Amino acid sequence: MNMALYNRRLNLARWLLVTICVGIGLVCRIGRGAEPELSFNRDIRPILSANCFACHGFDAKQRKADLRLDVAESAFATHDGHIAVKPGDLENSELWRRVTSDDPDAVMPPPSTRKKLTEDQKTTIRRWIEQGARYQKHWAFEVPAEPSVPEVKNKSWAKNELDRFVLARLEQAGLAPQAEALRSP
Repeated sequence: MNMALYNRRLNLARWLLVTICVGIGLVCRIGRGAEPELSFNRDIRPILSANCFACHGFDAKQRKADLRLDVAESAFATHDGHIAVKPGDLENSELWRRVTSDDPDAVMPPPSTRKKLTEDQKTTIRRWIEQGARYQKHWAFEVPAEPSVPEVKNKSWAKNELDRFVLARLEQAGLAPQAEALRSP
């Protein structure tokens, strides 16, 4: 095979890979309407770690208000008459009241830390509390679980298990896969 043909095929393969990755990304964004259940380790821990754990994490020497937000037992306990996280109850969750407060003496994280939650982060915390504020152990201590292969409507399109995951996401978004591309000789 000559070098020019090899380079053209290599460029085509790269282009296809980028196109597929971008397409999957768009499908994932479009399919967000169903609001799937949030995962503490994937969705919440990174927010709390970046903004809250310095004062409310595992380090007892740095901990403020005797509150840990990295473990459910402390987050769900009563501290000075308040519960930091009350599963399913935004009004009685002190965490929610503090992260949405406009009062500089009450807002968390405090202005002196120069940290501030984005609106998306606040929305994620709100959804997590509304969904029951399920905690998980740190991912390193969780036993890996193999996900079950989803059921799909168009069973003939999927040629393997990975195809079924892609197709399930497409169907969830109300989309259908394109016909298979013609192969060049």
